[in-house]
Amino acid sequence: MYNLIIFILIGVLVWLVVSRQVDAKKASRDGLTGTLNRAAIINHIKQTMGYQNHSIKNVLVLLDLDKFKNINDAYGHPSGDKALKHVTSIISELLVEEDVLGRLGGEEFIVLLRSVDELDVRHRVEELHNAISEKAFFTESHQPIHITASFSFLSTSKPLDDFDELYSILDQALYQAKQNGRDCIVDAYNDPISLPKTAYVSVQP
Repeated sequence: MYNLIIFILIGVLVWLVVSRQVDAKKASRDGLTGTLNRAAIINHIKQTMGYQNHSIKNVLVLLDLDKFKNINDAYGHPSGDKALKHVTSIISELLVEEDVLGRLGGEEFIVLLRSVDELDVRHRVEELHNAISEKAFFTESHQPIHITASFSFLSTSKPLDDFDELYSILDQALYQAKQNGRDCIVDAYNDPISLPKTAYVSVQP
């Protein structure tokens, strides 16, 4: 009888631990896409350490789906939701073990690529960008459409604890990508960026 009670108590404890882990995982996930949500991805990025070997980089990629509102308006919000899931699936297929994808909100996502050789940085970013535009998805009415995305990125060997500053740099570069005609990539550290006073006002998502 005593052993049975001990067994039951152990079972209850294990169930409680597993339940808390499941709840914690759910709390960190975006309800629609299953990616890390805004709070979780930002926290993860802030804890990302740097590298002593300066040829190895952390790469942050900020992306925004081009004219996403048009999809919702033309095909309905269920198709818009399907488009978001489609894009996250494509990106996830190209990530390796240490990489992380998160949804910042709406149609804006951020990707952390870890342990990238500096010679491969551009290739990894272009691979993500091209994969989105190359693969069509079907709307709720079974109509195939292609999505494009504007990208900005930066690469550094330093820790990523100052996320606010890094995001500001990426956001300005993303604005430039939209100014350049959308469906393109801007290197936030190396490409020219010109921000007029009307920035964030004149360009629609």
